[in-house]
Amino acid sequence: MTLPLDPIARNRSTQTIVGTVTADGKFDGRVEIVAEGSRQYSLRDAFLNPLDSAARANTLRHLGSSIFPGGTADSLMTMNGRDLSITPKFAWRVRGARAIKTTGGSAILDVPTVFGEPWEYEANATMLEQRGARQLPINAAQVHGHSETLTEMRLELPEGWRAQLPKNVTAVSAFGGYRSEYAQEGRVLRVLRSYSGVAGVHPPDKVGELIEWLRTVAQDDVRYILIDRPGTKK
Repeated sequence: MTLPLDPIARNRSTQTIVGTVTADGKFDGRVEIVAEGSRQYSLRDAFLNPLDSAARANTLRHLGSSIFPGGTADSLMTMNGRDLSITPKFAWRVRGARAIKTTGGSAILDVPTVFGEPWEYEANATMLEQRGARQLPINAAQVHGHSETLTEMRLELPEGWRAQLPKNVTAVSAFGGYRSEYAQEGRVLRVLRSYSGVAGVHPPDKVGELIEWLRTVAQDDVRYILIDRPGTKK
């Protein structure tokens, strides 16, 4: 029996971070993770059984610093991993995490590691080059997987704070899709990164195209964002 393969868009993991940043750089907000299709199983496995009080406390301690350091977590929302009628969802609230560091007249927002590390794609491109001529076909589904990943952060900054926005990056090829967006509307700073896999098997001579795509993704080498504050010297 051969079962049909779900479209890639059905296998989706979404992480959303929404909150405010105070004048001293502290983050208060909410984090939510939703997993669908093939991406749901690890989340279901984590909640096959209800958390007891000790496990719940340990989970909250870890989550308090999972996005930005030094925070505390509460309002944990879990789900029954055995209930196949629901879409797996996991959420919590964070208070007092250190999102922005200030030094002299500068304010620096560290982009959380949950956004992935696209700069590592450069190392993969270099590795493929060093291997020389490729002999075997390339399975595009092995590059990112038969799935999509989306992470979005919306931070409301203090009045007058303006982010120095990095360049957006878009990379679309036969080996996957990637886009990053950095924007500020009013006080709300938005950071988004999206990865999408593709299916298909390509001949060995397409490795150059794969290397070029990896290097385009790696251009999104944004690990922190500088923020200008009113009344400070640049």
